[in-house]
Amino acid sequence: TAAAAAGPPGPPTSKGGRGDVHILGRTYRPLTDYAPRRDYERSLLWFTYRSDFVPIEPYGYRTDAGWGCMLRSAQMLLAQALRVHFRGREYRPDRAAFAAAAAAGR
Repeated sequence: TAAAAAGPPGPPTSKGGRGDVHILGRTYRPLTDYAPRRDYERSLLWFTYRSDFVPIEPYGYRTDAGWGCMLRSAQMLLAQALRVHFRGREYRPDRAAFAAAAAAGR
């Protein structure tokens, strides 16, 4: 058929020709959903690289760059799944409480 000869369809597009943004089963339109998308991105758990720790013997590693990414990916995946399971998909952390705790040194 003509459709098969044309190849698979391209990604969905929104106004302006830019594709939709898909994050963990949610779809956002770049031109209209910026604030909700940023709010959702800020709510996701994000584990970062560690460095300057006591060397891991016998290898002498002082950072987990390179080998730690698989561990971090699995930890973020599990933590997000547990948070959605126990708190629900719409849960958002209280940013003011986090800021107050950080200011208090906790």
